[in-house]
Amino acid sequence: MGGTYTILKKEFLDNIGEAKFLLLFFTLLVVVAASAISGAQSYKLQANSQGIPQGNGTSGRPGEIPGQGGNFRIGLMLNSLSQAITPIVENIAIVGGLLAVTLSFDAINKERSSGSLKVLLSYPIYRDQVLIGKFLGGFLTILVVAFSTVAVAIGIFSYMAGLALTTEILLRILSFMLMTIIYLSVFLVGGLLFSIVIDEPATSLLASIVFVLAGVVLITNLGSSVATLIAGSPYNFVTQTGNTGGTVVRAQANQLYQGIVTVFNYLSPSTVYQNAVSMVMRTTTMSFEQGTPVSVTTPFSQAFMDMLKMVPILIVWFIVLAAGTYMGFRRKEIT
Repeated sequence: MGGTYTILKKEFLDNIGEAKFLLLFFTLLVVVAASAISGAQSYKLQANSQGIPQGNGTSGRPGEIPGQGGNFRIGLMLNSLSQAITPIVENIAIVGGLLAVTLSFDAINKERSSGSLKVLLSYPIYRDQVLIGKFLGGFLTILVVAFSTVAVAIGIFSYMAGLALTTEILLRILSFMLMTIIYLSVFLVGGLLFSIVIDEPATSLLASIVFVLAGVVLITNLGSSVATLIAGSPYNFVTQTGNTGGTVVRAQANQLYQGIVTVFNYLSPSTVYQNAVSMVMRTTTMSFEQGTPVSVTTPFSQAFMDMLKMVPILIVWFIVLAAGTYMGFRRKEIT
């Protein structure tokens, strides 16, 4: 454990001191801060249009009518916070993913090419300890990134919008942080895998960037393309009156199209992450009672359970990449 801790400490200090990390981290902070400012302004406009008083007061009784603050205002805050977090999550999905792979794309091959890895393994230290130390050093860095970016975003939003940080809101924010950590860990271990299987750091960086782009954009776009090839274009699913047979075919085609797109969305770490955060931040859902739309409150417990349904997909991604990383490093010849 002493060797693992030493490698972890060195990796963490190296990460936070590198210019590439600081540049991406600063970029991420700027984009999430801009998103939070935009969300706060949106909340103010919505609050003014509803006649809801500004300030941090949260007093009120269940069933208060709109325009008198209290629970209605808290619900509006949560919905506005959810809207503000949407662009924040999108920015984290891209910039955060790139930041995660930059922490690990040269963790092994750089030391291997310089000869320091061979010297390190000549000491009484196992390969497992090296790999675990490298990962934990990057993971600790990710913890700093996740808590810092989310704290900055929520802090700005709270200050500008007068958001009362109730227990309900804090639980949802902590869940958001949890999903961010899990999501970034997938790309961290992905970069570590490329640093093992690819000897040149420049090439492994390129492969890592492609991996991020695939997880954020390419998989979902591929899903739409495959669905269009198999089921046809969604623009052709318009029902034609007087043609019952055609209507059934188009309904089935639309169902097939949506099914294919959904499968590919579940393969995309970015889409899974964004959907999970959207679920845990959701405060209301629409229901129908006798054909009339009704807004139903979604408690945190239900939203959290909905979010947890998405977590296994990211865990599978992590396990597959971690297994490949472990097996690759165990079999890698160190020269």
